Amino acid sequence: MEMNKFILGLSSALAILTLGSIFCIRNIVWGSVPLQVGLMLFIREGYSLLIIPLSSALGAPSLGGGVSPGIWPLLIWIFTAFFIGFMIHEPGTSARIILTSAMIVFASWIFSVFISYPLLLDNLTWMSFIDKVMSDLLFYRLLDIIFLMVIPPIASSIFSLLPLVFSKLASRSKKEKEQLYEEDLFI
Repeated sequence: MEMNKFILGLSSALAILTLGSIFCIRNIVWGSVPLQVGLMLFIREGYSLLIIPLSSALGAPSLGGGVSPGIWPLLIWIFTAFFIGFMIHEPGTSARIILTSAMIVFASWIFSVFISYPLLLDNLTWMSFIDKVMSDLLFYRLLDIIFLMVIPPIASSIFSLLPLVFSKLASRSKKEKEQLYEEDLFI
């Protein structure tokens, strides 16, 4: 049963993140590229916005240059953490799901960067682009990577406790109402 929750939560988290990144993509040039390369470009553009939520919320341009998507990537991560936490109801499992989805997004982005560019550009341009993007990410936006691996799993764990808190509050208020009703009967 635990594995079923994990698989369902992971697929839901990746679906929410991918659909959310689709809405943030400003421009993508399909041109005359093969379908597989176009899909890799699509994944690269969408996931490059998701791996820098803090920088984009502060107005920094996207990786490799471009327009800042604003606060949307941060909101996508918060919504995903909320949804998974609320759906799973277990802090440990929901944190593992969000952490795994963050690692899959990060690994898919790296994979798409390395796969898509040699087919489109010459070797020197590709290597300079890889150097520019990776140094931008690892030297100037390291806080984004740390944020991505720490804050969404913690938020998902906290959000998974909300149904428990609400049920405790509801049962407590129900007991208080019953107690007040019993006191009214004896007066």
